[in-house]
Amino acid sequence: MEPEDKETAFVSKLLTEDGIRSEMPEWDDFDDEERAFLRGKMIGVATSRMRMGKCRLEIGKDLLELRDFLEKKGSKTFTKIIKGLNGFTRATAYTHIGNYERAISLNSMPWFTG
Repeated sequence: MEPEDKETAFVSKLLTEDGIRSEMPEWDDFDDEERAFLRGKMIGVATSRMRMGKCRLEIGKDLLELRDFLEKKGSKTFTKIIKGLNGFTRATAYTHIGNYERAISLNSMPWFTG
């Protein structure tokens, strides 16, 4: 399976046949074609989970930039703008912002640049 992008390439390096075998001794019960299919799907799931987390961090980044922009302008409309976004409350916005700031401070995502 050829890695299509940097996220998939990153997951592919982590999800090796030896690693899978150590968690699942039955791995060798499958033939080569079945193992290729299973590993490909496992990489797909792991990559999607990583992208989901990255999307949440991007939300936090955008909210932080929005808040900072408004604060520089002296505007007190951040909460009003947040209420205009479906499904967002002030608390939810600050949770996303906090998660983004923590992730960047820890530099815990080599595939995500803040």
